[in-house]
Amino acid sequence: MIPLLLSLVLLAAADPPNESAAVTLAPGISWTVDRMDDLKVHVIRVRPGAARWRFIRGTKDASIEAADLPAADRPLVAINGGYFDTDGTPMGLMVHEGKELNPLRKADWGVLWIDRLGRGHLHHRRDFRWPRWKKKVDFAVECGPRVLVGGRPTGVRPGAARRTLIGVRRDGDLLLAVFPTRVDLRDAGRWLHEVWQVDQLLNLDGGSSTQLALQEGERWRALEAGVPVPVLIGLFPVERESGKED
Repeated sequence: MIPLLLSLVLLAAADPPNESAAVTLAPGISWTVDRMDDLKVHVIRVRPGAARWRFIRGTKDASIEAADLPAADRPLVAINGGYFDTDGTPMGLMVHEGKELNPLRKADWGVLWIDRLGRGHLHHRRDFRWPRWKKKVDFAVECGPRVLVGGRPTGVRPGAARRTLIGVRRDGDLLLAVFPTRVDLRDAGRWLHEVWQVDQLLNLDGGSSTQLALQEGERWRALEAGVPVPVLIGLFPVERESGKED
């Protein structure tokens, strides 16, 4: 009897703690509120091809917040994007619907990109063949540092802050992780690898920029607030885009 109970405990411990509590936002897209020790973590899991990844840009004279997106422009999920300069100019490559919105930056950063089939990939900036790969890239964001490469930590510097991260699980699903309270980047990467099976992980802009809003049923929910930023990343369900085109 004791070995059986021990086996059941070990099996339970192998699953993400709140995976059963995931909320389905759209086919292939779910949202879970998990815990890393005593820290809350929002986890958005996306099956390849279930969403179109798009940038949502503010106007020339004004930045935007995920909480305040007008109804006509709202995606299913909105988070902050990459870094930006003091004048609000985005920093790093941005590819939107296969078109370059902002050029590559020569920095020790990574490029998280989505191919035409909705699959996620992570390359160091120097290994990302742009514009040679233009025909197969649908979306790309350049930021840094890379936190996990092939399941291995990259040796990022210690330091705690609010975090927004984007990664690829070993089964190919994509993951957005939003830590609304301060966390060390190394600890966040280790936890996402061990609990959520993330093997490729990129750090986006964090700190006061970290924010998350999503559409749950008929309600637009601002789950975590941040400062206005020049660019947001939005997830638009494929089925919703198809409906607009018909």
